[in-house]
Amino acid sequence: MKKKINDFIACFSLASIIICGPSLNNLADYNSNYHLDALRLVVFQLLTTILILSFLYFLLIQKALFSKKKYIRYFTYSIFSISFAFFFRALLKIISHEMKPIVYITLTFVTMLVIIALIFSFYKNSKKIIRLITISFIVFFPFSILILSKMSTGFFASKTIVQTFKNNKPKVVWIIFDEWDHYLTFENRDKKLSLSTIDNFKQNYFHASKVYQPSNSTPLSLSSYLTGKIPKGFHIMGHDKVLLDFGNKKSESWKDLPSIFSKLKNENINSAIIGWAFPYDRMYDNYLVKKKYYSNNKFILSSIKQRYIDMFLFYFLRPLNKLTMQKCNWIKKHIIKIVKCEGSQLYEVILAHAKEIITDSSINFSFIHFSIPHPPIIYDSNKQKISTKINSYIDQLMLVDKTIADIKNTLIKDGTWDETTLILTSDHWYRQAEWDNPIFHELITVTDKEREMLKNRKETLVPLIIKMPFQKESITYDEAFNAVAIHDLILNIYKNKVSDENDLISWLDSLDDNLRKPNQDISCSHFLK
Repeated sequence: MKKKINDFIACFSLASIIICGPSLNNLADYNSNYHLDALRLVVFQLLTTILILSFLYFLLIQKALFSKKKYIRYFTYSIFSISFAFFFRALLKIISHEMKPIVYITLTFVTMLVIIALIFSFYKNSKKIIRLITISFIVFFPFSILILSKMSTGFFASKTIVQTFKNNKPKVVWIIFDEWDHYLTFENRDKKLSLSTIDNFKQNYFHASKVYQPSNSTPLSLSSYLTGKIPKGFHIMGHDKVLLDFGNKKSESWKDLPSIFSKLKNENINSAIIGWAFPYDRMYDNYLVKKKYYSNNKFILSSIKQRYIDMFLFYFLRPLNKLTMQKCNWIKKHIIKIVKCEGSQLYEVILAHAKEIITDSSINFSFIHFSIPHPPIIYDSNKQKISTKINSYIDQLMLVDKTIADIKNTLIKDGTWDETTLILTSDHWYRQAEWDNPIFHELITVTDKEREMLKNRKETLVPLIIKMPFQKESITYDEAFNAVAIHDLILNIYKNKVSDENDLISWLDSLDDNLRKPNQDISCSHFLK
């Protein structure tokens, strides 16, 4: 009995690390975009898959590993050899980049030893060697439990029902387009690039020409927007726990800081959010009247399917792509298709839910964080549709333009366009170093023309367009200020201090001098503890 328990524990350790392998290097972000109900479904799927695989391994050890039929034995040996390779591949995800050459050599050596041991056991039928391998996987059992505990954070959490207040407060929609760059959109735009909706907004509403980004990092910029305080660094500690550093002060938990949502709730104002990169619905569960990530079951089922596709990508396609020196077009095309399909689904989910919250008459303030124009590139400007073709940043800018038009038409159809305050901006500029990163080469094209265009860019500017209620006058504002000021602007809108474009100009003119400077000292650390 003890032997069987040991065998199952070893099988469980092997299965859990293999199944969770694609996400081992970013456990804190796993399931970050899922609503609590969807999270439970995904965790259940994860555990079920691990238990099924563990039971299959257990049956192979008990019934097939020492079978008298050599073909059954050879099949079992092959299954375990492949599984060991998957196991080591998964462990590499948590190794630092600097250590990878040494670890690659070590793991290759260990893998060879394990395979040699297996081959030796094939011929000698040595159960002692199998026992040693079993014990080695039992050692990993605490690690597999730790992985599962982090993967399932929030599984047993209860949803908070937030009271919806009856009021006649203004309707404000604040949209963040991730990595939307001012320079490439307005200052040095490609001559072939047509952004008719953005140009129309610039010509008819409020446009600021010199707005500094809060940070060149999404976590720092988004936390700045939502808390009104600009941190200097961040540490991701868990699914819904991000620590923010504010200079000499002790690090503070992002979700525990006063936010625009908590401040608005104190004023009996209803808020909702949809976005990517962070578990907003769980971080601000006590303040949001709407927290549903998926709009329908189609997206939930698609996400469940995606988990298995991710494993296929991680264990087969990417290694094969490296072994073929990225010369096999069939493999490369499938990698691109898988990653872009996931990116397309994310965009479509956000857009669908964004339309839902901005047309809900009970919601006063809507915060929307789109995943575009950040990679992967999911839009083909020539065909004007979502595509798996490798395209450039310019294509994504056209999707931003199309999305803004879609949001406008939704509000017009809803009958609330004129009375709505619409704020369009970005978290940071186009980061060329990030787009030149080899990890994005299969997802984007950075042309020589784009690199040449970026040589003259000198400031970290993000776009800012605001449409005030019933605005009739076009305004271009040339004074410099930091985009983090938008946080206080929205609070002042709900305090009835800013109600039209003239109030907006007066409010901006009175900004503190500290908000008119770009950030100088910004550092980021992204690690799991």
